[in-house]
This record gives sequence, C-alpha cells and structure tokens, in this order.
Amino acid sequence: MSGMASQMSNMVLVLGLVQVAKYLNLEDSHRAHMVLTAFAVANASILLGSLYLRSVIQRKNDTTPLKHKEAPSLAQPNGREVETTVRDYDLAEADKQIKGAVITVAMLGFMHYQWGFIQPLFLQTILPVKTFVTSNLVRIHLFNQPAEGALQRPWKVENPLEKLTQGLEAPTAETPAAAPKFEELVSSEEDDSDSEASSSDDEASSSGEQISDAEPEPKKDK
Repeated sequence: MSGMASQMSNMVLVLGLVQVAKYLNLEDSHRAHMVLTAFAVANASILLGSLYLRSVIQRKNDTTPLKHKEAPSLAQPNGREVETTVRDYDLAEADKQIKGAVITVAMLGFMHYQWGFIQPLFLQTILPVKTFVTSNLVRIHLFNQPAEGALQRPWKVENPLEKLTQGLEAPTAETPAAAPKFEELVSSEEDDSDSEASSSDDEASSSGEQISDAEPEPKKDK
C-alpha cells in the first residue's frame, strides 16, 4: 500500500472509530475496563510480534550490503548516507516499532491515569495493530512477500522538514505586479499634465489660425 493510500485509509478508519466510540458510550465504567483490557492486549501483541520479527530477521541473517539515507533531522536536514546490511536495516526498523509501541503505551497510560481519557485508548487499540500488520517487515518476513517494488529496501522515509520548506517556497500561479513607487507616480502625473498642456496650446493655436482665416476681407471702394 502506498503512503498516500495508507494515510487515507487511516483517516477513514479514525473517523469511523470516532463514530463507533460515540455510539458505544465508552464513559461507562464496564466498557471502559473492556477498552483498557483491549488496549493492553493489542499493544502487548505488537511488542511480542516485533520481538518475534527480530528473531526471524536474525535467523535469516541476510548480510547483503545496503546503502541508505537516514531520516532527516534538525542536525542533518538532508539526512546522512549509511552503509549497512539488510539484517541490520531490518533490525533497526523492528526496534523503531518496539520504541513506538512503548511510547504510545506510556503516553496514553499517563493521560488516562491523569485525566481519565478513554477514547484515545479505544483508537490506539485498533490503529497500531493495522499499522503493524501492514508494515513492510511483517509483509516480508511473516507473509513472505518479495522485497520488490514498494517493498524494496531502503524504504521511503517522509521528511516533514522538506514538506514544510516546499510549502513555504511554493510559487504562486500568478505573481502580483509590484506596486509603483512614489517617484514613478509623480513623474507619470507630471508627464500627463505636460502632455495635456501642450495639447491645449496646440488646440488654441489651431483655433486662432482658423479664426484668422475666417475673417472677411475688407470691401474695396468703387
């Protein structure tokens, strides 16, 4: 699944889960306990699945050389070129999954303990499981899909800094014309007034000539 399609499906899933949460009335104590249990089971399954993935990767021991660029950061906006192996690359990706699951459990657990939030726990019971099952590691090592096309390593890493920069520097379709300077306006007005004055003089002189031409000649005495 492409990055855009995955984001769209996650968005649709979130909207659907929010409506389901409203319908189920998760504030009920019995249902809240059920959500807590499901949240714990789901994230524990992700942790165990990631650990199992690590064992599968180590057992395959694919030492094929691999060059890739690390995810951009504030210190390295363009990323850093790294030489590694397929095994180490996949192990690093599995460690990211484990770290993400631990951080999610810690943050949402604290939010629920401190403020009693229950709907985020409901959402994070389903979304991480979908993300884990559709991850590249699971598709390659558990579903035995070939590492080709979208699954070919290294996998594309989204760069939020680059997106922000592109958004700020994106040229507009039509560039508005620059406002004229004050000197240009004054000069233009002076030129217009001069041209109007000269045209008035020309008209006056032309009218005078026509009047003089139109004067009758004096009659001669017989």
